[in-house]
Amino acid sequence: MFVFLTVMSQAGLEVVLTLGMKGPRWPEFHIPAWAESDLDNEDITADRKLCDRCLDYVESLVNHVQAYSCIVAFQIENEPLDKAGEKRQVVGIDFVAEEANLVRKVSERVWSRRNKMLTLSFFLGRPLTKLSVRYSATQA
Repeated sequence: MFVFLTVMSQAGLEVVLTLGMKGPRWPEFHIPAWAESDLDNEDITADRKLCDRCLDYVESLVNHVQAYSCIVAFQIENEPLDKAGEKRQVVGIDFVAEEANLVRKVSERVWSRRNKMLTLSFFLGRPLTKLSVRYSATQA
């Protein structure tokens, strides 16, 4: 990935980097074996140990990639409220807000660009009322 970011930076192209447990494309959840959850809940973020490992990873990754000029925004999770993967799981909205706050805190260079662009991607058929209330309450 880092070679790709170097090439994109040199070419003057822009990248929106997806962070978190759930990314685009099947199976969507890409959790390494060292971080796997023992819980089988619909909401994968019911496992606090898994959430803490994810936050550590996200913080490390953001710190590492900030130097790449091509990164113009971070996408926090991909459609976190849409059931996906083999276990049909979701990423809880409270955890998405926690991730967004962490990225906002850690990524000063990226966060200060592009009118503070932070992309949250959601399944369009899902009501966003709960998200709007919780996300706006966490904005700095």
